[in-house]
Amino acid sequence: AVEAAVAEAVAHGVPVFGMNSGYRVAEIAGALGFVAMDERLGGAAAAEEFLLAFGGGAGTGNSTGNLTRAAFINHEKGNGALDARREGLVAGLALGDQAVDEIVVDLAADGASTVGVQIQLALEGCPYDAVLLGGGSLLETATAALVASGCALERGTLLGSFDTGGAAYAALATGRLAFVISQQSHLQGALSVLLAATYVTTRKRLARSAESESGVWLSGPKVINLRNLPSDTLQTCEEAGFPVCPNTLALDGVAESQCQCTDRSEIVIAGVLHGVTTDSFWDVVFEQAGQAADDLGITLKLDRLQPQPSPEG
Repeated sequence: AVEAAVAEAVAHGVPVFGMNSGYRVAEIAGALGFVAMDERLGGAAAAEEFLLAFGGGAGTGNSTGNLTRAAFINHEKGNGALDARREGLVAGLALGDQAVDEIVVDLAADGASTVGVQIQLALEGCPYDAVLLGGGSLLETATAALVASGCALERGTLLGSFDTGGAAYAALATGRLAFVISQQSHLQGALSVLLAATYVTTRKRLARSAESESGVWLSGPKVINLRNLPSDTLQTCEEAGFPVCPNTLALDGVAESQCQCTDRSEIVIAGVLHGVTTDSFWDVVFEQAGQAADDLGITLKLDRLQPQPSPEG
């Protein structure tokens, strides 16, 4: 349905930008840009974090360390994003496809209790050094199953997951989760609108990202673990969507937000430039920087220097 809507909009000359998921389909349908986490890179980032925990990883001289077997728990078989995450994990671990099992469950159809039993059965005998959840919806169920299996203590099995939130941060803080892969959805929402508005104004857009095979503008992956766990205040504001004054409401639009809104009129950004800014090249740079500051309601201190005589006289 989304693909057809994008194609129809493009056919009528409407510029389309996207965010979050479905970037391959959107590009084929004619979207001009997409802000997202490359799912395969997300899986690769998880692999690197696991390898580092087991004494391997890039630059260690022992790429796989002591990690010999892993599992990926897929809660929505057939979802392209989850498949790409698993592909990235398998490629990143470099253990071979046979050493990374896929445990397929259906949380929506079977419920948490049944899925918990399925995961616990898969963990019987503690066959895995590392287990990666395809999404955060399985977090509570999987952590409970891991504790019940005793594998965290018996084998030192580590659990990683995708998607941040209060439950993930609590699991990180208490040691039930080794890391979480964040796609930074707040950046996806904000930057897609900003880039679309810039395109409508200038007919210019960013070049395709060379880091991603799909060319998306990357909002992630960002690995979050105990070392860089956000503060309680930052966690609260992330859950609240980082409100900007005068908006003081929570995401439901009714209750007061627990996060203090940011008054952008108090934000001052200063620029440092090299000495020669008199060339006409800089005219557009200064104009657009000033326009962006006005649009965001912040103060920009970026003054052009007066022409200066050269040392040669």
